[in-house]
Amino acid sequence: MYRIETLPNGVRVISEQNPNVRSVSLGVWIASGTRHEPIAQNGASHFIEHMLFKGTDHATAADLADRMDALGGEINAFTTKECTCFYGRVLDEKLTEFADMLADMLFCSRFDEESVEIERGVINEEIGMCDDTPDDLAIENLFLGVFRDTPLGYPILGTRESLKPMTGKILRTYKDANYTADAAVISLSGHFTDADLDHIKRVLGAFPAGARPQSGLSAYRPALACVEKPTEQNNIVIGFPALSYLSEQRYAMQILNNIVGGNMSSRLFQRVREQLGLCYSVHSFLSTHSDCGVFSVYIGTGAASEQKAMTEIGAVLREIAENGVTEEEVTKVCDSIRSALLMSMESTSARMNHMGKGLLLQKHVLNPDEVAAKYLSVTREEINELARATFRPELLSLSAVTAKGSAETYAKWVADGLRG
Repeated sequence: MYRIETLPNGVRVISEQNPNVRSVSLGVWIASGTRHEPIAQNGASHFIEHMLFKGTDHATAADLADRMDALGGEINAFTTKECTCFYGRVLDEKLTEFADMLADMLFCSRFDEESVEIERGVINEEIGMCDDTPDDLAIENLFLGVFRDTPLGYPILGTRESLKPMTGKILRTYKDANYTADAAVISLSGHFTDADLDHIKRVLGAFPAGARPQSGLSAYRPALACVEKPTEQNNIVIGFPALSYLSEQRYAMQILNNIVGGNMSSRLFQRVREQLGLCYSVHSFLSTHSDCGVFSVYIGTGAASEQKAMTEIGAVLREIAENGVTEEEVTKVCDSIRSALLMSMESTSARMNHMGKGLLLQKHVLNPDEVAAKYLSVTREEINELARATFRPELLSLSAVTAKGSAETYAKWVADGLRG
């Protein structure tokens, strides 16, 4: 059973004890991500995430690395469009030591200029790595297009131009303004004592009182993008609008995604790869935010098969929109999702993530059985209504990274398949 507390300054703490394991997962979630950034400070959230590992008033970066290795387990962080998370999974006997180290990083990081300059170079290399990964670049450019002129369209890493003027003072000021008590959730799952929890609340709950950062609303708008690179395959991402992660229909949208291209028995995989042999990789995925989302289909295919592949993808989506999914597909996918969900929840890390992300972004947390029940309550007609509303030619977006090609041409082929 989840225990949720709100500290006097507004920090929320969610915890769940499990006496049958020796591990414990601890995460600090901050509602500060790319979508909260002014354009001039794009990349600040991710830059700050890096800097918290680069030395504190009490430990150098090398000291922190040594302490992390000595703790064992897994210790890391990540930044998304919606939030930043610092987390770790350690043995129960190491929990308070990890909490102390994490508190030192969160509240006493130095942001010295030498470390900032070094880490700027590291992030620039990370940007270059993304640019050299065609599928990542195609996906990034799709989001830049459909969310253009809004922070959701900004890259999480920032750009070389936006990172260049960021100093240690600027980053520290940004962190102090955004890492507030109302923006913070502490999530803890596994084997720990009440004394451990009290210690964690004391050392990690010390965020300054203040409201969480706000961001403007974003909405999906169709867009086309193409980058020419000397690639062996054309990397193409097709987009349609999707639902917010706050929508009650998000469970139906996830089932639709799995039927379309979420696994090896999906419509796209079976038709485009297995029956026609037009590609090695084809799949669909969802990217959801507090106010909107994107339903995406990715394919890597060669010049000889690209037109046929694009048209077939459109035809598969048209078939689902016109004739719907079957009861057998819904039952199979619900069973699969339920099994994967319940098995994943045997991990303290997965449970900590589920609890922390849910409380931070959705402001409440369903237990795994309640989530499974939500999927099982979805009807075939609900899914079919979503398909009809989503897979429409006028809503189509497309991003391609290709040796030679045109986004307009690729989009036309998909639209031809959609129209029949």
